[in-house]
Amino acid sequence: MRRSFVTRTRRLGVPESVVMRMSGHRTRAVFDRYNLVSEDDLRDAVARIEAENLGHVLDTVCGNPPKSEKRHEPNTRGASAF
Repeated sequence: MRRSFVTRTRRLGVPESVVMRMSGHRTRAVFDRYNLVSEDDLRDAVARIEAENLGHVLDTVCGNPPKSEKRHEPNTRGASAF
């Protein structure tokens, strides 16, 4: 059950450091024995990377600034002076 927990939780997107603390693994070597990485995991990782890269390309082509550079307009509707 511990192996299933580690593998499934990591696949849900929980950071490995958090899964290690939840499962009580103190060393990376032992955690890696419980964390099964399948071909589907590798394909999913590549798909996520490609989707992120495509998003950056589309933003560049469409003239949208990267998210870190977007400026937020102040909310002036009904805003108080505080």
